[in-house]
Amino acid sequence: MKEYIEDLKFMIEKYEENFVAPYYCFSKEQLNDYIAEYLKNNIINNDLDFLYFLKCIIKKLNGVLDEHTVVKRKRQFFPFIFKLLDNELYIIKTTEENKKYLYSKLISVNDVPYKNLISEIDKTICYSTDGYKKRNLEREFDELFSLLYLPSIKTTKNEINLKFKGWDNNILNFSFSENDITAGIELKNKNCSFNVEGNTIHYIYNSCLLSYKNDVINSVKQLKKELAKNEIKNFILDLRDNSGGSSLLIEPLIELLSKSTLNLYVFVNRYTFSSGVFALMDMLKLGAITIGEDIGSTINHFGELVALYKLPNTKFDFRITTKYFLYNKDKFKFEAIKSQEEFKSMVTKHDLIPVYFKPDYFVEEHIVDYKNGRDIYMEEFRKIKDKKKLKH
Repeated sequence: MKEYIEDLKFMIEKYEENFVAPYYCFSKEQLNDYIAEYLKNNIINNDLDFLYFLKCIIKKLNGVLDEHTVVKRKRQFFPFIFKLLDNELYIIKTTEENKKYLYSKLISVNDVPYKNLISEIDKTICYSTDGYKKRNLEREFDELFSLLYLPSIKTTKNEINLKFKGWDNNILNFSFSENDITAGIELKNKNCSFNVEGNTIHYIYNSCLLSYKNDVINSVKQLKKELAKNEIKNFILDLRDNSGGSSLLIEPLIELLSKSTLNLYVFVNRYTFSSGVFALMDMLKLGAITIGEDIGSTINHFGELVALYKLPNTKFDFRITTKYFLYNKDKFKFEAIKSQEEFKSMVTKHDLIPVYFKPDYFVEEHIVDYKNGRDIYMEEFRKIKDKKKLKH
């Protein structure tokens, strides 16, 4: 227990030093009371118990405006991608050897109905929107240790049994241990790529990582050639699954679009987050029409992860938000608050009221859409485009 107390003190110390607004929504006194009460009522037997405890603390400290500050151990993913659809948790992608589970519905984890686990998971995940709550629930079920640390999952081994109901109504069981899982499954299409459908360009932008800088520049060169044909009328920026990176990466594309007369559209979903939100705001400034669901955060939020640590004993990763982004809705402009001193002098209680984004056209995906290979975002876009034609 001594090592765990050392790690806890280290985490709180680094949080107080680096977070741009420590205790902005949960006071230090409240934190101390929460820790004392938790330790009084719960026994920490191992690293997984301790990780659950730390994640509960981060949830309290983060409130609804900080989804970046996190503590986690090295992740170990299942060979599945889960998605919450129709109030159920379905597999929407898997490996070739597990394809019989594709589109199956999760029933239980170690014989515990998975919906019974959601309240325990909710104590550890941070979110400001309903979309990001769904996103984080999905990610927790994608990952071995996130399930193992739940109080209801009683096991002394790194083993999990998942029970599914298939489309043929058969019950499917999937068992594995930690050593069986090596890597996660990527859901993304090729970044900074585009295709042309009639008079419409559909541009995929699912990551703002700086490693894609040259890809953005090269794609903009290709876009200029395509636009020179004078046949393109519509441009879709697809921000689905764009969880962030650098907000500067998109500048060449925004500059190109700002000089065009294109009809602009944006696709967003629950995974549109961090710098993905900045990209969305850049497009809104140009008058783009938005199609999708709740995005991953409020418009005003804490962000930028540059304070990265490992807890000294458990070696858990601890990442701390270092900026607060004020948003001026009249100017479509962000102002980054970079220090605790700036936050105290510049940020008011009114500035901490969450600013939510809602798309112009809301779409809701269903499991049958995945099974039938339908892209309902593109279908909604075509409906909107056709309506515009009729008006003219």
